[in-house]
Amino acid sequence: MPDSKSRYCRSSTLLVVALAAILFSCSRTAVAGVTFGYEFGSPQWRWDNASLVHLGTPDGDIERSLAGGLRYSIEGGSFSSYYSLFSWDVAPTEVEFEQAVTNAFSHWTSVDPVSGFGTSISFVQDFGTAVNSGTSSGAFENLRLGSEIDLFANSELGAGSGFAQVSALGTQVELTSGVSGYSSFAISGADIFLSASQLTVQDFELLLTHELGHALGLADVELADGTAIFLDDNFDGTNNSTALATLMNSWADLVNPLDPDNIAGSGLSLYSVANGDPGLDTAGVAILMESDDAGGFPIGLKNDDYAMRQFLYPQLAAVPEPSSLAALSILAAGFAAARLRRRKAVS
Repeated sequence: MPDSKSRYCRSSTLLVVALAAILFSCSRTAVAGVTFGYEFGSPQWRWDNASLVHLGTPDGDIERSLAGGLRYSIEGGSFSSYYSLFSWDVAPTEVEFEQAVTNAFSHWTSVDPVSGFGTSISFVQDFGTAVNSGTSSGAFENLRLGSEIDLFANSELGAGSGFAQVSALGTQVELTSGVSGYSSFAISGADIFLSASQLTVQDFELLLTHELGHALGLADVELADGTAIFLDDNFDGTNNSTALATLMNSWADLVNPLDPDNIAGSGLSLYSVANGDPGLDTAGVAILMESDDAGGFPIGLKNDDYAMRQFLYPQLAAVPEPSSLAALSILAAGFAAARLRRRKAVS
């Protein structure tokens, strides 16, 4: 059993699975792809796409899946109450605070602007369910209570820092591409703790967006320093120019949506990436799941973050660009008009 003491930094994650506690911690906030599965040499961690109800737990029947949206609750039960738990170097208004929380969730549902892949992931407010940092018991001790994702303020954390606790219960899921019975640990809840002492509302939004990546099964990319667990298509750490070019390109379209974990022959490989230069600290390299600066500003997923979302939650087809939809509409209208003219000609 690993030491249960946490080292709090920008972000850390406590993972619980298979009746064992695994401490996952990071240095401060890092890109491309490291997952809990690669970190621990286990199946990948994913939320089940199909409705998954854990029946007969000591706490009643508890549903944990992407079906209907991932429900989230906040400490205090309202934005106003949650806002009151924080102090700030530069205090936002309550409206700005609420928008920052909403934005953090929205970043994970945005369409990848390069590959065009959207996502089946969605989030819904569940403030009627009180947050609960505990777990169930017995055979369900890896089932987190409260809502599916609970947000807390923590007065013991250093300013501007946070961590996540993620649990899993079950060894098969339905992929978002529709494949059933896929080998994965089924995430059974996530608690996110954010320091009660925050810097600015922009820093808060960035931190929460990063922590939500952990709640979805992503790890910090610094963990690949010296260990080949960084999923990418072409990383080249020869110098800072090659590192920048190969860490910032898009590779989401290389993921096999029907068998994403089988990377053999896909063009994807596992790499060791230095947490330095050339590597993650190379100027211009920006990755949300980096714990030193979470990709910096503007806030949001970067190419590798989108690719890792596609890896864990694959989509079968990209979302057409608005211009493409317009062209398809015009083309369809043209076909309809041609068919109508033909019908009139033979009537």
